[in-house]
Amino acid sequence: MLDKKVLGFALLLSLVTGLAFGIVPAWIMSRVNVNATLKSGGRGSTGNRTQNRFRNRLIVVPFALSLVLLVGAGFFLHGLNRMLKRETGWDTGHTFMAVINLPQAKYKSPDQAYLFYTRLQARLGALPGAEQVSVAWTLPMYQYLASRSVIVEDRDAPPVGHEPLASINGITPSYLATVQVKLLAGRNFTEADNLVSPPVALINESMAKALFPHESPLGKRLGSPDPPKRNWVEIVGVVADNRLAISFLPPPTPFLIMRPLAQETWNYVTVTVRAQSPETLAESTRRIIAEMDSDLPLQLFGTVRKVIRQMSSGTGMISTVLAVFAGLGLFLSALGLYGVIARTVVQRTPEIGVRVALGAQSGDVLQLMLGSGLKLVLFGASIGLLGAYGLARLLATISPSLSQETPATTATGLVLLVTLLLFATALFACWLPARRATKVDPMVALRAE
Repeated sequence: MLDKKVLGFALLLSLVTGLAFGIVPAWIMSRVNVNATLKSGGRGSTGNRTQNRFRNRLIVVPFALSLVLLVGAGFFLHGLNRMLKRETGWDTGHTFMAVINLPQAKYKSPDQAYLFYTRLQARLGALPGAEQVSVAWTLPMYQYLASRSVIVEDRDAPPVGHEPLASINGITPSYLATVQVKLLAGRNFTEADNLVSPPVALINESMAKALFPHESPLGKRLGSPDPPKRNWVEIVGVVADNRLAISFLPPPTPFLIMRPLAQETWNYVTVTVRAQSPETLAESTRRIIAEMDSDLPLQLFGTVRKVIRQMSSGTGMISTVLAVFAGLGLFLSALGLYGVIARTVVQRTPEIGVRVALGAQSGDVLQLMLGSGLKLVLFGASIGLLGAYGLARLLATISPSLSQETPATTATGLVLLVTLLLFATALFACWLPARRATKVDPMVALRAE
């Protein structure tokens, strides 16, 4: 259903645009000096200076905007494509996922929820083709669901508000094998890491290097800065860093702490199945979950790559819209340039006739007409390149991760490609009427004069 405010704004904008493009030419014509116009109405007249400036701006501005939009859309599409194909440090190609949210009213205690996860893992693990099954708070898609400030035991606490911040993820022991995250030091979680055992944690490599640069982090303890709720956990392992699959903005922290799901059980989790052909497990996974709880809705259900594409589809749509508007602007600019050159040919027909009568060749006339149009395009392209540079800097500020995926050589090539496309379009738009100018009969032109 159309929003009334959006529809009203579109109608108002259309009305204002129509009035503006009707009033401005009328205002220019009202300022015409009749005597000067009659005096300049001879051979080769192309209008007064004000009219020419206004007409030229109508060509220069769209060409400049088209270049900016085309370059921006190219940067966006290229960066998005590379980001979705980059190395993340975990396997997105052989995994199937399903997000489930156990109702709190039905699964009132952590024990009930964890028992459901244990049974679900066992049933999914028995499926033909399933290699590993894990349950975690989330996968590293676009963000982690929680973060905490931490301090290191037996060290001076940093100033309040300046404690290290780390993302938190609760996982089952099979998580590392399921998503192929490397264990660099220490041990993985086991089934013995439960509510009655000492609290333990895994940290990522970046956190280990930052907090324990000259010593092993194994055996050290992390806790909350809040004295009444220290909740110390012992570091038992270090895992390799991994990147978020969809990260247009830098993560709030490069640090990651993993906790056993048995020690911190959530009702909102992501179930992940590893298989060589993960798409073949869709119906079986759906059936098993429905058999265990028919009222349980599934969210983000599908292969990890399919979910990544779905989650990034909105960004891809923005790029497509940018490209469409840029192409439309380029078409309108070329159409306007064609009209300007065609009108110039008509106005300068007597002049062209004289030039041909005095010995000018077809190539000379073609060069004269092409030159007048390409000068406007060159000016518009110069402005557009400055605008494209500004847009690239803006994209780098808004989304550093996206801009970093476009190397300098690729960016330069993209700008050159768009500029060449712009000039090729402009050249074709100028060539059509310019070619007509080469066919002017000097006798007909002089007789009309």
